[in-house]
Amino acid sequence: MALGFGLVLASSVQTIASDDCSKLETTSKSPQLVRQNGAVAPDWARQLLEVVPGAESAPVAVNDPTDGASQQHKTLTSNLSPSQMLSHAKRLGGTELLEKWDRIAEVLRSGVPSQTPESPVRKAWADWAVSLSSLPELVRLSAIHQRVIEGILYTADIDSTGLPDYWETPCEVAESQTADCEGLVVWEYFLALKAGIPAERLFAVVGSLGNQEHMVLLVSRDPSTNGTDIVLDSVNRDPLRGTYLDGFKPLFYLGLNDIWLHRAS
Repeated sequence: MALGFGLVLASSVQTIASDDCSKLETTSKSPQLVRQNGAVAPDWARQLLEVVPGAESAPVAVNDPTDGASQQHKTLTSNLSPSQMLSHAKRLGGTELLEKWDRIAEVLRSGVPSQTPESPVRKAWADWAVSLSSLPELVRLSAIHQRVIEGILYTADIDSTGLPDYWETPCEVAESQTADCEGLVVWEYFLALKAGIPAERLFAVVGSLGNQEHMVLLVSRDPSTNGTDIVLDSVNRDPLRGTYLDGFKPLFYLGLNDIWLHRAS
């Protein structure tokens, strides 16, 4: 994402033509600086917490380095792996709690809708990802991350869609070949599934990096092989093993069927 949490933009409504069956009419409110139990988060995050009973009482990641609770979170993230942090997270409910993720998860769960016109570009990417299936997992993920970083042009939402904070579906990324950090994560999520990475180990992690909202893809460790967590972050060219990029603070974990809230204690 290219917008800082404190940047205020005018709300906008725009109809976006996409290749995933329909035209999307999306109302986007400007990201605003809000606090939830000491956490600085976008407005949609506060709204999500408000509709979940008990969620507001759960301590969450803190983005303000001047806040004393920030030190508590810093200690937690320095001592625990991404999988261990996820194990402490509070399940909020199904993906329908967050509409902007639910429409993406629906495509990821079921594949591209049958009524969607075939896209040669999307098919080429998907076939390539399937061809990686027999390779070691780290090799698959490294290949996916490198090709996405090189092949998809990073573009801020406001420049590509006219909206300040829009999350693209895999179909939309394939069609435009442009995306910001969320779109890159969504596209890597799609390709990882095609490459045979189990869905139950894949999570789009929303958090903050510096003063900006950010999203990364977490591939949690395979407990059967005592493996290592892998994090694909568009800021870093190579996959991260067993850790997030220094300074990244998770807030939500988005799975194919559920959403979890990060706990800071």
